[in-house]
Amino acid sequence: MKLARNRLFVAGTIVLGVVSAGQGRVDMLAQTSHDVTQAMVEQWMTELSNWGRWGDDDQLGALNLITPEKRKQAAALVREGISVSLSHDYLTERAADATSPLVHEMLGLARPGPFVSDRYTIAYHGYAHSHMDALCHMALDGVMYNGFTRVDHVTEDGCGKLAILDVKQGIMTKGVLMDIARLKGVDYLEPGTQIYCRGSGGVGAAGRCPCRAGGHPACTRRSLGASRGGGALGHRAGGGRAARVGGAVAPRT
Repeated sequence: MKLARNRLFVAGTIVLGVVSAGQGRVDMLAQTSHDVTQAMVEQWMTELSNWGRWGDDDQLGALNLITPEKRKQAAALVREGISVSLSHDYLTERAADATSPLVHEMLGLARPGPFVSDRYTIAYHGYAHSHMDALCHMALDGVMYNGFTRVDHVTEDGCGKLAILDVKQGIMTKGVLMDIARLKGVDYLEPGTQIYCRGSGGVGAAGRCPCRAGGHPACTRRSLGASRGGGALGHRAGGGRAARVGGAVAPRT
């Protein structure tokens, strides 16, 4: 992709991706059944759609819910000022849970002078690298968020609409971390584990989900760290199915 062009990229480096939230409290109640059908998905595409909610040319989606007032509210919650990262060190060796490892090259080691430099090559998408998908990353029947079409706006030069540079100013809001492995009383989640709101160790096991519109819910599975410590691989093992939020858990807008 050409760096000279604006609004190009499908993915960017970020510690956490934002999960969309609706107006008022997010009702993250699970469905009566954990089975998800094609008809249910098609219904959700209409019922949960934000298309047109912030205008026909909107390219931010649910990030519009993070208003200046929400940022001020989040900043007011700070007490200790401790920085806590949810990222891990870059993975530079190919493994079952890192099929596209980071390539790091040191430059200038053999030349005289005071400086050395380096070069990174990275393919963000997958489980190995912290990143956030742009809205142009996915389309259904050739149509992306808010009705933008892939054929018109995605080329070999990048994404002309819905690119990751739409969020280049950063995302700052209240974060709600839900440690699902801890709720379930295990060190990590086995591959293929589904996360639901209710039931043993579900998101709602400790009470109502404390997420409101403009908040930043995030679930941690602790599966990568476990795999590096000798436990089961949490990402690509087990038939390629990662531990993840069940498809029947959908925020209600």
